Amino acid sequence: MSRFRLPATAVVPLLLLAACGGEPEPTDAQRTARRDACVGEELLIQARTRLADLDAVAGRTEPGSAAALLTERGRPLAAALAEYAERRHRETAYRDSAASAPGGEEADRFRRQAASYQVGAYPAGTVQANAIERYEEDFRVARANPDHPCNQEAEEETAR
Repeated sequence: MSRFRLPATAVVPLLLLAACGGEPEPTDAQRTARRDACVGEELLIQARTRLADLDAVAGRTEPGSAAALLTERGRPLAAALAEYAERRHRETAYRDSAASAPGGEEADRFRRQAASYQVGAYPAGTVQANAIERYEEDFRVARANPDHPCNQEAEEETAR
C-alpha cells in the first residue's frame, strides 16, 4: 500500500493556515456590529417571551379580575415592544451582515436592508414611543455590561 506524501514545502503553509484559522481578524466595526446583532436578538427573545407570558396569564384569568385588568393594560406596551424589537433585530442583523460583507454592492445591499427596518419617531407618551424608549435603554444597558454574554463572545474573539 502506498501513501500519499505532501512535500515539506506544502505542509508548512498548510499548518500555518490551520493555526491562523484561515480567516482575518475581525475589525472593531465588525465586532461592534456582531455585538449589536447579538443584543438585538436577545432583546427580541425577551420581548416575545414577555408578550407570550402576558397572553398566557390573560387566558387563565377571570374577566374583570385584577390580573385580567393588569394584563389587558400591559399588553399594548408588550406588543409594541415586541414589534419594535423585531424591527431592531432585523436592522442589527443586516448591519452585521454589511460589516462582514466583502464590500461593494453586497455590503451596500445589506446597509439598504438595515435602513428599511428603521422606525420613525412617535409622539412622546404614546405606547410606541414608550416601547422604543424602554428597548433602547435595555439595549444601552446590555451593551455597557462587560459581563453580558454578547459582549463576552466578542471579547473572547479579541483575545484569540
